[in-house]
Amino acid sequence: MFTIDDVRNALSDCLKGERPGAASEFTGVTNDSRVAKPGELFVALTTPTGYALEVRDGHDFINDAVAHGATGVLLHNEEIQLPDHVWAFLVDDTKHAIGELGRAWRSRFDVRAIAIAGNVGKTTTKELTAAVLQGCGHTVLKSPMNFNDEIGLAMTLFQLDPTYDRAVVEVGMFELGEIRRLCQIAQPQIGVVLNVGPTHLERLGSMQAIAEAKSEAVQDLPATGCAILNADDPLVAAMAPKTRARVLTFGTHSHADFRASEIQSHGLAGVEFTLGCLGRSLRVRSPLPGAGLVPNALAALAVAVADGASVEEAAEALTGAQVTPRLQAKMAASGATILDDSYNANPASMLAALDVLHEMTGHRYALLGDMLELGSAETDGHRSVGEHAARVVDALFTVGPRGVQIAAAARAAGARTVRHFDTKEEAVEVLRANLGPGDVLLVKASFGLALGAIVAELIG
Repeated sequence: MFTIDDVRNALSDCLKGERPGAASEFTGVTNDSRVAKPGELFVALTTPTGYALEVRDGHDFINDAVAHGATGVLLHNEEIQLPDHVWAFLVDDTKHAIGELGRAWRSRFDVRAIAIAGNVGKTTTKELTAAVLQGCGHTVLKSPMNFNDEIGLAMTLFQLDPTYDRAVVEVGMFELGEIRRLCQIAQPQIGVVLNVGPTHLERLGSMQAIAEAKSEAVQDLPATGCAILNADDPLVAAMAPKTRARVLTFGTHSHADFRASEIQSHGLAGVEFTLGCLGRSLRVRSPLPGAGLVPNALAALAVAVADGASVEEAAEALTGAQVTPRLQAKMAASGATILDDSYNANPASMLAALDVLHEMTGHRYALLGDMLELGSAETDGHRSVGEHAARVVDALFTVGPRGVQIAAAARAAGARTVRHFDTKEEAVEVLRANLGPGDVLLVKASFGLALGAIVAELIG
């Protein structure tokens, strides 16, 4: 995969020194000592606070990687002692270095890349876009799960080989400049910006700063590329002058290039809508549940058309797309249906999930918890969710210190059945006793609350 000179050239100025080993090349790159394979280059990463719930130093696992057969190590701690046969490459920042390796590997392939940015819906849109492009005849590499930081992007790109002609990746952010860095690595020809929301407001300080960070997904696109922007989000629509690429817009706005109207929901079976695009009008179906996910379908259609498909080909591929939506329907032991969306949450995704719940038949319940990293938008965000829940659910349950705000807002808005749980154990006990066949329960909060544990208890 990488010769010694390949590694040197990729790392370039960030390579501080090296100590020769026995290998002349490396069969792959890994950052997980547990799955390291013979002949691979192990990258010792220090996972920083904010990217994981637990901080780990990859230097502590070098010996394990070598025991599994790694023949090279990329590290920043020059005091680490390695066996004589193992190559050592010393850098200041192993996270930056793995990104440089990913960029070098991506540059070997004539593949068109699509980068998807936004506060809400990146993973869903990535999955649907990849499925639509596959339906249009392409072989598509997509980032697994939500691999949207420098490490995850690099590990995704290492999977590229000549069989792929398209790559669809997410680009996330923790600070200004991060999406630009990810695009330098992925080298996309098409950039998508879905929305700008208050997630990250606590760090970046303003919605304008968040918008500037998201716009990095389109700022450096080539002139021959395409920026695909949400016409319904003013902060996204305003990004058009920031790119030299062609601009296509999507949404329900009358001026959107890809416009949805006459939206009809079929619950978990998806939605139908009339697509107005490039002078055409046709009825299409998206497999994503809920009217709130129509913009994601429009973005996928726009990518396919920007990539060269006809509108009709893209629409047919959308209808036949096989995707697993983030919101999962699971059967509880009691016979109730659980809509598990416990992975993440912010105000926009909360409201969209509640709308999906509202479209379901039966008694509709919601278990909602804290939305994190909202900064100054925290109070308004939780209040808006509580007020909306009061309009669409039969009973609302909340957990977490910020969940109290959701419950209070729902009561103030006239909700008749609202209960806050102090612990997850209490929530499980009450829900087990009250949920039965025909009931539907939405479970959603930020990942830090770990509400997936409640779902596991209810279905176990």
